[in-house]
Amino acid sequence: MGNSESSTSAGYPPQQTSNADPLGGLLNLFQDNSQTNDPAPKRCGVGINFYCGEKDVLIVDSLIPNGGADRTRRIQPGDALQRVKGSVVVGVPMDQVAAMLWGAEGSVVQLEFYRHGQGNFVVAVKRVAPEQAEWGPKFD
Repeated sequence: MGNSESSTSAGYPPQQTSNADPLGGLLNLFQDNSQTNDPAPKRCGVGINFYCGEKDVLIVDSLIPNGGADRTRRIQPGDALQRVKGSVVVGVPMDQVAAMLWGAEGSVVQLEFYRHGQGNFVVAVKRVAPEQAEWGPKFD
């Protein structure tokens, strides 16, 4: 990952990155590009946009409105992702972390963050399909 600032969205399955991205390497995880008729569960993510901070730490840049992370009301911009499903992700390449974050729609993934001044905390986040996030009804 390196120390250069780049960004990813762990909201939805990945597609091609764009070199023209103003954020400096956005890994777009909004659309599933697979064109299959497989009845397997829809794969989606947790609805977090990250950027790579110092020492290869993924920092929350923003939350997808009404996405899984937003619905927890606990994750905030500036939180540093430490673990996914108990595995340390500091220093792990973004594409590998993204693969850990997305999974079957409706499944839950355990995330551990560090927040300055408050320490570490663990949140269970339900994976939400894009049409239920930004464009869907809000659940409280």
